[in-house]
Amino acid sequence: MSIFEYNEERHLAYIYEKGRKEEREHSIADDFEMLVKLGINKEKAIAAISEQKKIEPVEVREILFSQ
Repeated sequence: MSIFEYNEERHLAYIYEKGRKEEREHSIADDFEMLVKLGINKEKAIAAISEQKKIEPVEVREILFSQ
């Protein structure tokens, strides 16, 4: 098999994972926006999202502020 041959299964898996990541990031951004609109402090909102999604607060900040 040549390194230049197309691997459809691998390509579809990549597209699927990329879509899941984008959906997760969008969900985190929406949750953050909603919490801030409700008057919750930004740091508390980050902590709440971190707890809910079971990820580190630093990862939440990276998603929110790298866009």
